[in-house]
Amino acid sequence: MSREKFDNFHEEVLNLPRESFNINEVKIRGLAEYLFAIKESIPPGGLSFPKIYNALHLYLRDSDIVNPNPSFESLFNLNLSELRSIETHYDTIGRSFRQWMAVALFLGLIRNAGSKKIISEFTKEINNISSNDLITRIRDYVLEINTLDNDFLINLKTKDFYKDLDFKPAIAILNYLYKSQRECTKFELSIFFGHPDTSLNSEDEIVDAALEIGRKFPMAQKEQEQHYFTLRGWIDESGNTYQYKSSQQSYFKFNYIFVVMEFVGLIIIDHNQISLTDYSKSLLSKKQEKRSIKVKKMAGLIDEIDAKDSNEDIAIELINNNPEYISELFQRNPHFIEKSNLKASHQSGSVQSQSTSGIKFKRNKLIVEISKMQASYMCQGCNSPTFINNNNKNHVESHHIIEYNKTEEGPDVLQNLLVLCPNCHSKIHFSNPNITPLFYKELREKNTITLDQFKEIHTKFSMLKIKHIQILIDKEIINNIEKIELLDFINN
Repeated sequence: MSREKFDNFHEEVLNLPRESFNINEVKIRGLAEYLFAIKESIPPGGLSFPKIYNALHLYLRDSDIVNPNPSFESLFNLNLSELRSIETHYDTIGRSFRQWMAVALFLGLIRNAGSKKIISEFTKEINNISSNDLITRIRDYVLEINTLDNDFLINLKTKDFYKDLDFKPAIAILNYLYKSQRECTKFELSIFFGHPDTSLNSEDEIVDAALEIGRKFPMAQKEQEQHYFTLRGWIDESGNTYQYKSSQQSYFKFNYIFVVMEFVGLIIIDHNQISLTDYSKSLLSKKQEKRSIKVKKMAGLIDEIDAKDSNEDIAIELINNNPEYISELFQRNPHFIEKSNLKASHQSGSVQSQSTSGIKFKRNKLIVEISKMQASYMCQGCNSPTFINNNNKNHVESHHIIEYNKTEEGPDVLQNLLVLCPNCHSKIHFSNPNITPLFYKELREKNTITLDQFKEIHTKFSMLKIKHIQILIDKEIINNIEKIELLDFINN
């Protein structure tokens, strides 16, 4: 069984273009020029690789390239003119041509169009920029390569294994090298980041878990293999660690990321050892400094929550910052939401305005925003997106299950909030009286609304009243058995 696990692990490693297709300015600029030259002849629906080859053959037969690449052009027999002959020749060199196209796909020069490919606008950009700008632009692109959306990675056989993983290999490698404060081998970088742990929730967690294992690694690559294989239980009946089959090594499959990162000045490769360039050290040092400032700012916000009677200013601060910042704030202080919710309960029922039409309660903006974050800015009713609002988020609205008004006196806490799109929200307030109970029934069946959340309103805030239980019955959110259970719960 452990041999099967060994083989499965290495089957799941990100299998990048081969290192023989190394990268330099002439090669990438030439490849971009070849592809841009035929861009206008590619239909909107794209072409297969053999059809792209045919289009390139016809172009090269009649035209010259400013940055020719003899290795690439050797794939074409320009003496051939009949389509049948060209297709037959492709059968011979097709594998090599597809490797070139794999590089183009990985670097964004071509894009997926279903099972076919189109030429990207990036080819034009690469053709028109200076040498210095070329390195900078490719570097920026490489740093953003992500398992979620890179056209090459999402075509791999392992795509289902990594389909939900938001992971940038180059960024992870740089962070690992920076935090390790030492040279690292291709082997350790490849097993950690060529096969990222999908059981972890974020790139930071993947790097941290790798650092924990990497601290105990020997320095030499061969000894690292022995250590890691033993750790994973990849040992045969004689007590020997398994041996790689041909081309099975993780650092063979994953090596192209190192080739590209060296080309753009992010790392230095010395045989199997990899270290950071001065540029990367400076980049990561500045990033660490910014992160430190961000942490201090988050700590200040948390202090504000403790100090202020109102969450109003904090809500504005949070709403105006990006989701990553807010997510970090929640992660750094697990009691943040609990504290904010408790403070909201103390302010619940505060009068915002009073007029002849009645009293209007003041809603807690922070709690409203937190409820939307917890729902990932998606409607809990229909789970459909709406439109992007001024804060670059999907527009949703918070609704109090027990209404937050003078009549129902519902509590202004998270346990009493639903996150809905405008349509579902209107359904509750303005639809036929027979429709709203059905809507609430659906939410109960999906466990979007549960009996436990009403119990929490009592246990955490002592705010669930007998009239609230009757309101829940009237709205058909709970049944009579649950009514008795809630009444017993608040009376004991």
